Formats: sequence, structure tokens, C-alpha cells
Amino acid sequence: MQKFSILSSILLALGALPATADDLDTVINPIEDAKVGEWAEYRSEVIVHSPEGEDIQEAVSRVEVVAVVGFRVELQVTEGEGDTKSEQVIHLVSSDPVLAQLTGGYTEVKVEASEAERTDLELGGKTYRTQKVHLVFTGKGRMHGMTVPMRVDQTVWFCTDVPATGQVQSISKIEFELFSQKIVQEVNTTLSGSSAG
Repeated sequence: MQKFSILSSILLALGALPATADDLDTVINPIEDAKVGEWAEYRSEVIVHSPEGEDIQEAVSRVEVVAVVGFRVELQVTEGEGDTKSEQVIHLVSSDPVLAQLTGGYTEVKVEASEAERTDLELGGKTYRTQKVHLVFTGKGRMHGMTVPMRVDQTVWFCTDVPATGQVQSISKIEFELFSQKIVQEVNTTLSGSSAG
């Protein structure tokens, strides 16, 4: 398994940046009831399309709630295994709207489309009652140490039964230019285990 940092996909679903879209106002914030010690594990498949061809990578990550103080939630994100293991702590505000979390880490965000609906999602023999959120936006984000304009098309299935992040699955398509080359990154992140069983 190649090392690939999926922190960007987790931050897509969990960051913090003020923004509004009326149809997402009713989505319950999945970290609203976060508790220290809760965790969720994820597997991701990442496909990067560039002029040089297609690169497919897999990644694993674990997100654990390490502190909750009032509305502030601190998550430790562990990515990779063995020699490729890395850790980072991210800070969230549980009272932020879900849209703010979905556009976290980006600046100059402009929402092109948004939609939210309740739906059931079957995964690993279990049915999750989810809030499916689809969001398309443009903004500036960090890639390879540089700030670049990006277009993000993301669908996330949130469930309050999933600890730490509330995320059951996310599918993202991120388009950007890097060194004058058009890059398209597709990320499919799926819950593989959690402290909830």
C-alpha cells in the first residue's frame, strides 16, 4: 500500500470556515455530541488523473477525539501504517454549521450548488440512517505547499451513530492546476471501523 495523506479529505468533511447555504442549515452537526476516546477508522481509494497518467493509491486513517472543551473538539488524525505513519491534531468547533466544516481549510469559498437529504446507506452489512450532503464549491486550498484555486464536488453521508466524525462515506472530486498541469483527484473514503462497533 502506498502512502497517501488523506488528511485533505477528512478536512473537507471536518474543517472550520464560515459560509452559508440555506439547504444545509438543517443538517445536524455530526460532532455535536463528541466524547473523548471515541474513534473511527477509514479506508480511502485515491485516483489522481494528470497529463502523466493515472495513479491509484490506497490509504488508511484513524480519527480519535482527544479533547472536548465546551464547543471545541480536538481530533487526532493518524494516517498510514508502520514507516509511513503520521499524526496530526485538528481543532473544530462543534457549534459551526456543517457547511463550515465541509469547506474547512479553503479560503475565498463560493458555493455553486448544495443539497441535503435523509437517506439510508448500506455499508459492511449495516444500514446507516444518514444525512447525505452534496456540495460543489470553488475556493483556494493548499496542495504541495502552495495555495491554488480548486473546484470541489463532494458528497458526504453523515450519521450521528458514527463516533468522532459522523462520516460514513465521502466521495470527492477535486480539480486544480499545479505547475501548469490540470490535475483531477478522486477520493472515496469509507468507514471501516469505529468505537461504536
